[in-house]
Amino acid sequence: MTERLVRKFANAGKLPRLAEVALSEAAADQRVLEPDQLIVAERDFPDCVHVVLEGFACRYKILAASGRRPILDFLLPGDLCDAHPDVGAAMDHSIGTLTTCRVAFIPREALWDLARRFPAIARALSWSALVEESVAREWLVNIAARPADQRIAHLLCEICARLQAVGLSDRGRYPLPITQLDLADATGLSLVHANRMLQRLRAAKLVVWRSDELTLPQPAQLARYCGFESDYLHLDALT
Repeated sequence: MTERLVRKFANAGKLPRLAEVALSEAAADQRVLEPDQLIVAERDFPDCVHVVLEGFACRYKILAASGRRPILDFLLPGDLCDAHPDVGAAMDHSIGTLTTCRVAFIPREALWDLARRFPAIARALSWSALVEESVAREWLVNIAARPADQRIAHLLCEICARLQAVGLSDRGRYPLPITQLDLADATGLSLVHANRMLQRLRAAKLVVWRSDELTLPQPAQLARYCGFESDYLHLDALT
């Protein structure tokens, strides 16, 4: 069940077999969570590191004035939700499921023990933190500087690249079990505007999205259309 986590960490360099086994053992506490279920609440002090093994989750905030829910990042299979060092700081955002998810609960001290025992895991954790920060910066650029249709296109390119990196792609097809509202909340658009932009991409034959599956008929053309370059995902950073 930890295949996606191992695949993700392998992007930072091959894990020794003993490290893979130890990582799987540390992630033995796995729970199936229903859609729209809270994993970690803002202001919590989580004592575990949560890892999405199956399904889609997200980081988000709830705006008190409007009740809106801006999505700060999608959490895909293999992603660590809250692997920051234990410095006694409360969570500054919430994490919740978007679909049915299988989530591993790794005791924080157990993960740091793995990092001390296996340099490859320590390196992978540092790489994961780097990618998390890079994605946050790119999302800021996406919302602040790209036209609406390019925002949607860029985000879809990113999701596909991240899914492919953990082995979740099949000849240009990718699982995408989120809603248009989720996509709108992740790009700072209204639901109506996001729908119009998706229709534009569909009309240009750049995107096919149906039955929780996304197909990119012309991935290179879509990437050029929105200026997507995968460098910020650091998929070959340390290999």
